[in-house]
Amino acid sequence: MNSTAERYVAEVMTCNVVSLKQTDEVSDAVRTMEREQLSALPVIDQAGKACGILSTADLISEFYELNADLAALPVAPDSVRSLLIETITTEGRSVSVDQLMSKHVKFVTPGDTIGAAAQIMIENSIHHLPVVDENGTVAGMLSTTDIVRSVAYVP
Repeated sequence: MNSTAERYVAEVMTCNVVSLKQTDEVSDAVRTMEREQLSALPVIDQAGKACGILSTADLISEFYELNADLAALPVAPDSVRSLLIETITTEGRSVSVDQLMSKHVKFVTPGDTIGAAAQIMIENSIHHLPVVDENGTVAGMLSTTDIVRSVAYVP
């Protein structure tokens, strides 16, 4: 019997993954994440190839910066404050996934071992890995939850 580390990503990854396009608006991406109850989604380019990932960590980072801008509002003169509110509101509506997603993403393939994937996650302090096929197309997602679940259900 193979240990969990020797099993393959294909055995435990989540299939039929919802992907985002680089050009999708972040507001739509957040709604998708909420509807699907996911904390990370792979991002594809115009050719349908995996090019990044958008996670709740990316969103939290952006909202932290936005909150810093908003915190400055009470001390700004009225004209500057109005301009800042308008800028934040306008930019908030038009922010694309490409602007917030993590672009330097590690990928695994269905044929990689769970042990190798877990090592990538540990070394990079990440909880999700897009799984891509030989053409760079998203084949699934692997999360730390998938790995834990595979350990818990090993016969």
